[in-house]
Amino acid sequence: MRLWQELEKLKSDGPYPFHMPGHKRNFAGAFEDENPGKTDMTVTASEIDITEIDGFDNLHNPEGVLLEESRRAAKLFGSRDTFLLVNGSTCGNLAAIAAAVPIGGRVLMQKDSHKSVYNGVRLRAADVVYITSDISNKNISNKDISEEIEAALESAAESASEPAVQKSPSPKSAGGFDLVILTSPDYIGETLDIAGICRICHKHGVPVLVDAAHGAHFRFSDNFPRDAVSAGADLVVNSLHKTLPSLTSTALLHVNGDLVDINQVKYYTQVFQTSSPSYVLMSSISRCLQFLEEESGEFESYVNRLEDFYKATGDLKNLKVRQFANAKDSETPAVQWDASNGGAGGEDEKKLCDRRKTDMGKIVIYPPEGLTGLDLARILRRDYKIEPEMAVPEYMLCMTSVCDSSKAFLMLSDVLHDIDRRLDGDGESQESGDNKDAVSLLAGLAGTTAKVDLVPYPPGIPLVLRGELITEEKAKAMEKILLAGGRIEGIG
Repeated sequence: MRLWQELEKLKSDGPYPFHMPGHKRNFAGAFEDENPGKTDMTVTASEIDITEIDGFDNLHNPEGVLLEESRRAAKLFGSRDTFLLVNGSTCGNLAAIAAAVPIGGRVLMQKDSHKSVYNGVRLRAADVVYITSDISNKNISNKDISEEIEAALESAAESASEPAVQKSPSPKSAGGFDLVILTSPDYIGETLDIAGICRICHKHGVPVLVDAAHGAHFRFSDNFPRDAVSAGADLVVNSLHKTLPSLTSTALLHVNGDLVDINQVKYYTQVFQTSSPSYVLMSSISRCLQFLEEESGEFESYVNRLEDFYKATGDLKNLKVRQFANAKDSETPAVQWDASNGGAGGEDEKKLCDRRKTDMGKIVIYPPEGLTGLDLARILRRDYKIEPEMAVPEYMLCMTSVCDSSKAFLMLSDVLHDIDRRLDGDGESQESGDNKDAVSLLAGLAGTTAKVDLVPYPPGIPLVLRGELITEEKAKAMEKILLAGGRIEGIG
């Protein structure tokens, strides 16, 4: 078995990708039924795979065409400065943290941050204070953590003003922290009140980094939540490849304001990126930016396709699709969807998400009692040749983008209705995963200290951190994931 051969087979006869990257392996064809004249923006990689030859600039010291691309990106996304990234949002998070946090500095961050954020603060030997966050994945709800952040900043500021504290090395900010790190949107599209939190943090002179890897598309339609750049964040990381037509590992790091030294950001993007950046990937960024400049109207068509899908799947009986309010204006009553009530078998099936707070491009599907999200994913994969983005015991996630056509959404709707009808009959039995060996490794771990991070992947959020106690609750949660067929990095 060779990778390139497997990819060739995938290209010719693979499942439909309701997962990232956002180009959906068929950038031009995605628009055929909406806009037949759309031109292809793909080329053979080897034809443009070059090094820093004359006339093609240098990513780490841009003066020509790459500087122009960075300025185009900054204009499109509304930032003061933007850095092109070919090592993904991981690189952006690492560089942003290193630029803002001195060795031994203090950081206030969400517990449910991506593993790259944890790696970033560890590399700075930072003193980390966690914002309380539920990472159980049991319920989906917009988090209001503004008051908790303000209380932490107030407390840190009071402590920093004490004479005994002033004698020791202390953060540069009056708020007692060097950086606040947030994730918005999260993997399933939930967002925070970034504007409100930024006002609180800036009042204390503390910069804010937002890992907005999943929110690169927000700026291009009022039907999506507000983007973190316009909301006032000092550092924002966007993955182009997750929700826009760009190749995997392409991303952007945006910088605003003067709370973080731009020269430090520039330096650390060089530290954490390869010294041989791929021109294939940078070309993909360029083409993505061109699409955003010239074809921004496609996003309203994309929203229309999403609305049609949600309307079509509102009548499912056994499966439940997270639903959204029909209008984006403030007069539309909308309460947050709660998996514990609005999911399959829930008491209240009329709860709707507010598209100003939740990304409607993330399709979340709940299985009925007796099935898991991983079971549902296996059914889609085995019987319908559809590959979802992620599945956990409680739900399954299908990621969409502007490149998903009407045909694709209709196909998914038809498939879900077919499965729904099958569940009216004999139903589908819950399947055990093939992780029995991994499950056996969990025996006796409860009550011990984790030697490595234990990370369900996707979404890449550590459930147990290295050095933390593995509680009975966490051990049972990991067993549930593994028995359902999920994977946990650090086990097995």
